[in-house]
Amino acid sequence: MEHGINALTKSLEALGATPVLRHGLLTYTVIPTHGARAGQMVETGIAEAEAQVWPATPPHWVHIPAEVTIPGSNTQPSPHPGWLGHSRDIQGWANEVNHAVAWLSHVRSVMAGAIS
Repeated sequence: MEHGINALTKSLEALGATPVLRHGLLTYTVIPTHGARAGQMVETGIAEAEAQVWPATPPHWVHIPAEVTIPGSNTQPSPHPGWLGHSRDIQGWANEVNHAVAWLSHVRSVMAGAIS
């Protein structure tokens, strides 16, 4: 099994999420099924440093453009200009068979809380 950012990139490519490394993030796209952005392609990202330990440890921060509002979210500045990192834990990681599918599902779940 491959590890690190290259493994994550390949996994996201295989799922059609179009990953691109820029501004210290591995950015990729998701289409949320619920929330203000439902049905829209939304660019999100994982910090390059967090991606280095993939899939042994899931990323903690979901990076998204700052104009996406998720109420009650604990945020921090993102290395990507105009973006924020949102603190989100993922449960059951050790039991996942396909970590990339689980990650994209987790991010869509986070995006379901968006009100803008």
